[in-house]
Amino acid sequence: MKVRNIAGLSALCLLAACQTSYTQMTWEPIIASPPLPVEMALARCQMASSSVDQGYFAMGSAEYVMGAGIGNAIANDMRRNDFVIQCMTMSGWRGVRPGAGPAPHPTRPYKLGGKFPPTPKPM
Repeated sequence: MKVRNIAGLSALCLLAACQTSYTQMTWEPIIASPPLPVEMALARCQMASSSVDQGYFAMGSAEYVMGAGIGNAIANDMRRNDFVIQCMTMSGWRGVRPGAGPAPHPTRPYKLGGKFPPTPKPM
């Protein structure tokens, strides 16, 4: 029984370790002048990330309840991490993973509106 619990906990930890945390990222602007500085945007996103936590209810043996609590804590941490990354993107910032270097900039800037390609002609 203990071997199975340890194997399950190890698998959860490995899955959680595969995800890059927003704390390991450096942030670069996506748009010319983001509405908030990176420190303020990150603080706002971190404060709002607690809203994605979910509770749990578990009945059974002590090992099962403990495993459910650990699994819920890991899942909540992954939800908060994803929320912060998405919130920062909506605030005008892009996360760059360590060692990846800066993301390539498009060859021409994106414009709102402008010319659209011609409509295809029916055959």
